[in-house]
Amino acid sequence: MGYGSGGCGGKLLDCLSPREKEVLKWLKMGKTSWDIAQILRISERTVNYHVGNIMKKLGVVSRMQAVSVAAECAAGGGE
Repeated sequence: MGYGSGGCGGKLLDCLSPREKEVLKWLKMGKTSWDIAQILRISERTVNYHVGNIMKKLGVVSRMQAVSVAAECAAGGGE
């Protein structure tokens, strides 16, 4: 599909840090940056930093697209 130009190589989700995976999990649940910050007890700015890294690593331009690519990868449809 052309995603993953972030240079992860291999499986896309494997290149994410444990914290990025955690943030992505909450994004998939529809949580805002503020919500995630409260849940993880970190600043909203830090959440947005992780979201930016996730989007860069997955080679996408929006949060919604990141969630979509992650769901596709989890279903075995993407590398």
